Amino acid sequence: FHSLFNILPGLKNLVYLGSLVNLLLEDPDLIIVLDSPSAGHALTLLESPGNFREILKTGPLVKDINIIEKHLQDPKFTKMFVLFLPTLLAFHEAEELREGILKLKLSKPQLVLNGAFSKMPDLGEDLPAFLKEKFSVEQLILKECQEKFGPLEKIIPHIPQSERNKLIKEVASAIGRFND
Repeated sequence: FHSLFNILPGLKNLVYLGSLVNLLLEDPDLIIVLDSPSAGHALTLLESPGNFREILKTGPLVKDINIIEKHLQDPKFTKMFVLFLPTLLAFHEAEELREGILKLKLSKPQLVLNGAFSKMPDLGEDLPAFLKEKFSVEQLILKECQEKFGPLEKIIPHIPQSERNKLIKEVASAIGRFND
């Protein structure tokens, strides 16, 4: 299989997606988080079923591809969240990923601002210049997002915490379980 994956790199993505769908079918309470190094990598992964359906046209693999896509398109089965840091580059990359997912007609992704400094507890008035700049960029992103998509439903504050359990509790209280 290693040689086959090297010849057809998109096949590896298709196998990964099929495995993830099978895991979720076996355990509906399971939550799987995919962390992609870039929007382009995420889109390549999500485009693989359609690309292989187009190449193969019919057959048993196409039936499996249809099952994968059916589940990726079902908002009750798959919820997609595109998290991005409060920088303009990250926001625009998240926009591109969102648009790419919508073009694929998959479950509608929700944008989530991650690491928001403006949502931290009161930091006082005497802030260093770099934090004032971060607040300014963050406000620009929130305004641009509001104009394009409406208000963000979920914003995760910057949490200056390194202890894993405390960090998880902080994030959970900030965003809930993403059930809605």
